[in-house]
Amino acid sequence: MYIVMMVALALALHARHLHRQLTGTTLVRRDVSGAMLRHEVWRRVRMELPPKHVSAYAEPREVRMRVLRFAGIACRCEELSVALPAEACSRLGDIAVQEFDERFPSRLQVAPQ
Repeated sequence: MYIVMMVALALALHARHLHRQLTGTTLVRRDVSGAMLRHEVWRRVRMELPPKHVSAYAEPREVRMRVLRFAGIACRCEELSVALPAEACSRLGDIAVQEFDERFPSRLQVAPQ
C-alpha cells in the first residue's frame, strides 16, 4: 500500500511540474488518438537569456512543447527552442504561429507536412 501511495504521489508531482511548464503558453495543435490519449503542441515566444558562455544579451526565441496526455493528465513533455531573427524583438507579441513553423520538426509544427 505504501508503494502505491508513493507512485501516485510521484505521478501527481510530475503532472503538476508539466502543468507549470505550460504556464504562459498557447495551444496550437491537438491530435486525439482514441478516447484517452492526446498529443498537444504548445507555443511560447519570448526573450530568453542564453548561457553566459554564449552571450550576455537576451535573444528572441520561440519554444514549442509537445505534451502527451492520458485521461487529461500530462504524462510527458518534449520541448524545443529555436532562435528568431533579431528584428523579431520589436514584435514578439505579433509573430504569427506559422511564421517560423518550418524551423521545427514536423511533430512540433502547426500544420505538419
